[in-house]
Amino acid sequence: MKIQHLKAYVRVWLKLTIQQFQSQVANARGAAALFIFGKLFRLASALFLVYVVVGKAKLIAGYSLNQAIFLLMLFNLTQTISQLFLRGVYLFRQKVVDGTFDFYLL
Repeated sequence: MKIQHLKAYVRVWLKLTIQQFQSQVANARGAAALFIFGKLFRLASALFLVYVVVGKAKLIAGYSLNQAIFLLMLFNLTQTISQLFLRGVYLFRQKVVDGTFDFYLL
């Protein structure tokens, strides 16, 4: 893939991402705060669960508490990064089918 094509794809992706973010903020102002709170609550409850389970059993499949927490944090980081790039991808199909995607490319 040529660099020019990659730059064009990144520019289109960035434009669509900014428009989707603006749409989300305009439609529900508290949605971003609620989303972040939900992520933090899920992470805290998962850390608590790992801490309790490893505290009782001392090892999970041979992993210590620090190793289990590291694996959990690594999983959450990769999941969050993939959601950052792929969230809303399924919404583009309708834009391509009805022809409105062309207006985003202009």
